Amino acid sequence: MKTEFNQIWRASGITSELQLYCTAIGGLVFAALMLFAGWFHYHKAAPKLAWFQDVESMLNHHLAGLLGLGSLSWAGHQVHVSLPINQFLNAGVDPKEIPLPHEFILNREWLSLLTEPQFIQTHQKTLNTNRFLFESNDGSLYSVPYNNHELVSLTKLPFKLHNFRIDGSANGLVLATGYKNLNGKGWTVLALNLTTKDYVELPIASRKDFFGFKGFGYDSVSDDYKVVVFSRFEHYNGDVYVYSLRTNTVKQVMSRSPYFDDRFCWPAGVFVNGFLHWILGIDCKPVIVAFSLADDKLSELPPPNEVDLSDFDTKLVALGEKLAIFNEVKGDIWLMNENGLQKSWTKIVVDGFNEIPMYKPIVFYDNGKVQFLRRREGWNAKGNIVLNSPDPTVPGIYDVEEQTSHISYMKMRYYIGAYAESLVSPKFSTSI
Repeated sequence: MKTEFNQIWRASGITSELQLYCTAIGGLVFAALMLFAGWFHYHKAAPKLAWFQDVESMLNHHLAGLLGLGSLSWAGHQVHVSLPINQFLNAGVDPKEIPLPHEFILNREWLSLLTEPQFIQTHQKTLNTNRFLFESNDGSLYSVPYNNHELVSLTKLPFKLHNFRIDGSANGLVLATGYKNLNGKGWTVLALNLTTKDYVELPIASRKDFFGFKGFGYDSVSDDYKVVVFSRFEHYNGDVYVYSLRTNTVKQVMSRSPYFDDRFCWPAGVFVNGFLHWILGIDCKPVIVAFSLADDKLSELPPPNEVDLSDFDTKLVALGEKLAIFNEVKGDIWLMNENGLQKSWTKIVVDGFNEIPMYKPIVFYDNGKVQFLRRREGWNAKGNIVLNSPDPTVPGIYDVEEQTSHISYMKMRYYIGAYAESLVSPKFSTSI
């Protein structure tokens, strides 16, 4: 019964949180109408009304009351039972392992289980983990799945920040910055889950020493998400700070860092296996800098001898769970198979890269295959910059192996970033 009737909403096509809330609201509206109808039977004016006498036999007060209470209970079921069960099902939990509906109401520990790290780590890989984030022409944010090769599936997100930027992501949480107002005021920093729409506004936005390039990652040793900032003061190298989401505290880990952003592009740190990575300058030479979130220490990684880090088209990316170097123009991809070892770099050859109709594409892994998000810059008839487009009006995905384009995102204007779906909550500290 638990695995059939109580999941009947999924069989009818109701699978998202928004759809469940809409059906619950509809149930409340219908319950209000039916309960009012039941009460109206006892109103002194009701028996004298001709239309009431005609319909009373079809909807007497007993039936109206039953329909009203039934609709009310169904609305409660959608909120208190269907929503948490839906999260378990989306996370890949076997229906037989899901607790009985009444346990969600009587045992609140089941609900807290949805945000436990052990549960999330166990079921993380069963989610449809890969999604792009775009900004549309009207300034709204949309997420699009990687692997939808037939139909564009847009999920509008309830955030609207101007100059929206992602400065890192880990386990489904992203660090986002932007302005609340068009006039460039109200700068804010958010830690948010784009899947559950849950977010917190971080207090570091008001700190002047957090003005600089950032990185965001997960420290598995302390089970904490951290923001790392290389602050900048005019033309001088600043200090390095670490903000903890779990403790809601800031600590300085280095004074006057020797590393600086010699490209002046405010790079976001690339998170891979407990480390944040940047291409930074030191003594007029570019190097790969790694920051350990576990012990708050900086180190340098040796690049392949064939790679020129001074080339502005060379970027650091995360491919799966490995760090990679990608040249957006040449199409060269170097993968580091073992952290810190220069000899572990291996080159991935993309045949016919120069023939692909793209400009500085975004490279990513999807089901173990290297693919590209087409990205060409140009001007449309309205004078707006068009990004990620092959013609150049429509962004989409190019499959390297099949040498074909699968998806076209016609309503999208700007590519912002990518993230993984998860159930992780950004609300670690109650003091934020």
